[in-house]
Amino acid sequence: RAEILAEVETLPAKAVPGSCQPAEPALKGIKVLDLCQVVAGPTCGRLLAEYGAEVLKINNPNLTFNHTALAGHETQNNGKTCVFLDLKSPDGKKLLDSFIREADVFHCNFAQAAYEHLGVTEEQLREKNPNIILSQINIHSLGGGREWMRGHEDLGEAVSGMSCRYGNSVKPETLPLLVLDHMTGQMGCLGVLLAVYGRLCSGIGQRVQACLSRSSTLAQLPFMLDYDGKVWDEPAGPEAKGYGPLDRIFKAKDGWFYLVAKDTSSIRSIPLLAGLPEDPTALSSALEARAAEGSVDAWVSLLDVPGVTVRRCRFYQAEPPEEDYAKAKGLTKREFHPGVGMLRTTHGAGRLSLTPVISVYPSPAPGADTDQENHPV
Repeated sequence: RAEILAEVETLPAKAVPGSCQPAEPALKGIKVLDLCQVVAGPTCGRLLAEYGAEVLKINNPNLTFNHTALAGHETQNNGKTCVFLDLKSPDGKKLLDSFIREADVFHCNFAQAAYEHLGVTEEQLREKNPNIILSQINIHSLGGGREWMRGHEDLGEAVSGMSCRYGNSVKPETLPLLVLDHMTGQMGCLGVLLAVYGRLCSGIGQRVQACLSRSSTLAQLPFMLDYDGKVWDEPAGPEAKGYGPLDRIFKAKDGWFYLVAKDTSSIRSIPLLAGLPEDPTALSSALEARAAEGSVDAWVSLLDVPGVTVRRCRFYQAEPPEEDYAKAKGLTKREFHPGVGMLRTTHGAGRLSLTPVISVYPSPAPGADTDQENHPV
């Protein structure tokens, strides 16, 4: 084996054929109408922009002082042309009609009753543009008993028990991060990518949908399986530290680290920890007491032995060193947003082998592009 590997290292690197050089962004030339509000829907539109799509973001000019309607604008509308358009006005309807005829994707998070009211049902869209892709973001799946309901992150968490696991069964709590909004945006983007590929193969546009309760179900899938002998003892509540005495977080004097060990013998094989109890629960308690005496780096180095996996817990929102780590990993960036100011936002994290994502321009103030020549709203 050693001889073979040594020979491989001496071989010259093969040149990548010209046809396999990085190509243009995957969605270059695809036009998206983004009529979504808040977080989940606009997140999908931002991801599509990062894949190279031309995204026209439309907001209601009558909701400029509605903080809910514009929530997340600064971080979720990067790379989009942002305009105000009153969809209920005669001029607004006329402009929307022209946009629909030119678009490849109609992306929205309307309540079900709004489609007919605005004249944008799937049938009406296809009368104007037979091959258009309809992308919908909702709280619940279409076709189910809750199809007509409206809601946000907290309701999506509640329906799968996620808020009970974060809080407890007596006092459920909404997670501090909008897990489902972002996850649903990712799912919506995947649906559009698949629909675009399907249209390239068949010439037929499709309807795709992502919803918060479906994302919540997927995220909670390990806890939603029932069978004979099932014990419902998953960790829950703000005091939960992990899945067991040897699969949990520990607090050092300068931060936290997560440890997973095969058994206690792996930890007790370390000379400095040889005196710890053999019982997993007792060992965990003893290690918890000793963890506060050393730094995270010291513990990560000490516990790096066969049978043990240990990693620093990172809190990206807190300290400059953590921000540097996130920037180095391509997870975050700081930019000046016209009319808004300097903001820290997520970076394009999608990766494709030969069709890279692009670093989209920062979002301007809501409606800032309304007066552009091509969008005289």
